[in-house]
Amino acid sequence: MKAKNTLIASIVTACVICIPFTLWFFNFSTRRGRDILTERHERGAANGDMGISKIHGV
Repeated sequence: MKAKNTLIASIVTACVICIPFTLWFFNFSTRRGRDILTERHERGAANGDMGISKIHGV
């Protein structure tokens, strides 16, 4: 009986600790990934403009 209560308490404690951290990390990684893609897109667009200008002699 004591082992069963200990097991249940440890499972509940693990869920209370892990679930908020998991949700935070998911949100953080999503925002960070979006920021990285935006930065690369802006940098690529700037590089692309320079390349086109050089090819066409503008």
